[in-house]
Amino acid sequence: NGHDVIKDFKIGEDKISLTDLLDTKSIDAKTPGWKGLSEIQNAQWDDSAHKLSFDTTDGVKTYHNSITFEGMTQSYHSVDDFLRENGNGII
Repeated sequence: NGHDVIKDFKIGEDKISLTDLLDTKSIDAKTPGWKGLSEIQNAQWDDSAHKLSFDTTDGVKTYHNSITFEGMTQSYHSVDDFLRENGNGII
């Protein structure tokens, strides 16, 4: 879990990518049901603070995380809008 700050994110140039944490020992092409150790949930965009918040869970505990984008002037209505323009989405 963490609360990170990005001070030099450039709209249209930089991208954010959030992916589940993977246990490489569990990846097996013959077993399509494998999944990561953690799942990303409850993603939210706070436009006034320019902050992306999300939870991860390992099945036992939930961790609250955030990324604040300092100096950002672009406005977004939702986490989907932000990720559509600036990322690869949440996997």
